Amino acid sequence: MFNASDERCEIFMTRPGAERSQTCGDCSSSSEATYYGAADLPLVRRDSTTIVRAGYSIGYSDSRGTESLAFATVNYRWVDLSSAFVMAHEFGNSTQHWRLGLGVRRAGYIVAIGREAGGAGIGASYQFLLTRTVK
Repeated sequence: MFNASDERCEIFMTRPGAERSQTCGDCSSSSEATYYGAADLPLVRRDSTTIVRAGYSIGYSDSRGTESLAFATVNYRWVDLSSAFVMAHEFGNSTQHWRLGLGVRRAGYIVAIGREAGGAGIGASYQFLLTRTVK
């Protein structure tokens, strides 16, 4: 059992935004749940090389707000292209912006990069993904 002064306890038992309790760095139960839902369906499927999908996703939490997005994904052979129009109502502010992604699938690997437009004077953010499928 860790005590409150144990450094390992602080590293592994806390998370950003959580209040630290007096026992072992355990996070308080004040954090709230966020709920997500999504649905998508194929619009075009010529064969295993060309698939076009579209869908809708929503995320909700009481204190932060709601983020919903309509998205489309095109898979052509080993290339994936995704686009989403995002409508966010968070912390009393409403914004609309785009998310874009480009990925490559080859030999069990997926390499992708995503871009999301920033708001309120903040520049765009980028995400990189590297995944290996093991069978």
